[in-house]
Amino acid sequence: MKYFILIIILLLQIDGFSQSEGGNMVDEMSFDSTLVLDIRYASENNFLNRKVYDIEACYLQKETAARLASVQLQLIKKGYRLIIFDAYRPRHIQYEMWRLVPDPRYVADPAKGSNHNRGCAVDVSLLTKDGAPVSMPTDFDDLSEKAYHSYNNLTKEVITNRKILKNAMISEGFIPLETEWWHYSDPECYKYPLLNITLSDLKYRK
Repeated sequence: MKYFILIIILLLQIDGFSQSEGGNMVDEMSFDSTLVLDIRYASENNFLNRKVYDIEACYLQKETAARLASVQLQLIKKGYRLIIFDAYRPRHIQYEMWRLVPDPRYVADPAKGSNHNRGCAVDVSLLTKDGAPVSMPTDFDDLSEKAYHSYNNLTKEVITNRKILKNAMISEGFIPLETEWWHYSDPECYKYPLLNITLSDLKYRK
């Protein structure tokens, strides 16, 4: 947790990280260029099979962003890096997902909202320090039992990789979702409002 405290201090010192219409939402990449983005909903490579984000960007609540940066610091020391598949998600996209997959095991009911809509959840995986993908149980957005943390009909290597990611995320307070090995939420998500601001509006806000 010492990394988390250091990152919070850094965030407070960076220009533009202030209250706005999006609350304390910040661009994760603006202060940690070691992270890698592969925002799937900004492409057609997702279970919707179409692009639903207006830009590729990773926005999170300030405290959540600090936790994620702390995880990255840990992993770099172990020879890994984080790749981010999704972070803040406008709530209207949640309704589109629910219409296609109305199953709370895999898609949060938009009436209640997802932690992604609050900007305090991330979908992540591991890369090697050189940027090569690390073997995981499934691809992102696999809606099957193979994506469960409890699913163990896997190679030893894959189980180990999943555990490395999980341990790093939990060590900074993130809470895993049992049905998706890639999904983690900030433990204080409850205090953030549901948002429906587009990613481009967040990027170009004044």
